[in-house]
Amino acid sequence: WDLRGKSVLEWGGGCSTAWWADRVGPTGRVTTVECNWYSEWWPRLQEMAATYPWVALHNLPIEDYQRAVDGEARGLLLPGQAPQWDIVIVDGQPTHLRTNCLRSALLLPRPITIICDNFMQDRVYDDKDAAVMMAPYPGELHIQADHTDHDGHGWQTAIWRLP
Repeated sequence: WDLRGKSVLEWGGGCSTAWWADRVGPTGRVTTVECNWYSEWWPRLQEMAATYPWVALHNLPIEDYQRAVDGEARGLLLPGQAPQWDIVIVDGQPTHLRTNCLRSALLLPRPITIICDNFMQDRVYDDKDAAVMMAPYPGELHIQADHTDHDGHGWQTAIWRLP
């Protein structure tokens, strides 16, 4: 994907943060939001992102994370700026907030691409309400046969491109 100059919002970061940063390049922006209840991951994420000045990391307490997901505190992510994202990634902890992340992404200005890792995958993120909510939107489900869960099913990534 040629994503130079694009803006990415990640709900949950990791190796993907560097992957997105490489693709958007210095003319783009990656904003990654972590919930601080998963604190052992934070130092590693900071280290990975340190070489990318166009990556902004946010480590929020669960209350602020919830408020940011629900759109009540977008100023926590981009102070003084209206958010405009080209791509929203939903791949973080706590997984019980992923449906809220999807709902929030649907309210953002379009065009937008929404990507949800582990969508409708047992033991990771399997929320029937999310499946019903996203059903009206054309999307693709990519299954990674070479990367399986505890039950031997391929990991699933859902992608919706909304014009």
